[in-house]
Amino acid sequence: FGGQTPLNLAFELEKPGLYNLEITGASGGEETAQYSLSVFSQGIPAGTFTWQGTGGIWSKITKTAFSDSKYIILRLFFPQSGLKIKELELCFLAPGNQVENAEDYILLR
Repeated sequence: FGGQTPLNLAFELEKPGLYNLEITGASGGEETAQYSLSVFSQGIPAGTFTWQGTGGIWSKITKTAFSDSKYIILRLFFPQSGLKIKELELCFLAPGNQVENAEDYILLR
């Protein structure tokens, strides 16, 4: 993916709550290059993942996300070409009723 190509994904989560959003990507650029991936949830910007040039080596970035719903729709937007995505994982951390300050996390709706 790349060159302003969006990727739309729908998820049915086990339950609402706190999750690790893990994205594994690689780029062919040098260490000084930056490749970003914007994450939108229900059309609203939710967060950005940025890789330094990885020389083609897969690298995982993890951010904590909160969802108050079992169902989410994500759009991944690649502003420039050169970034490859291998895997996206949502790993459950805690139920929604145990999360304080949900606004401190990437909000997935």
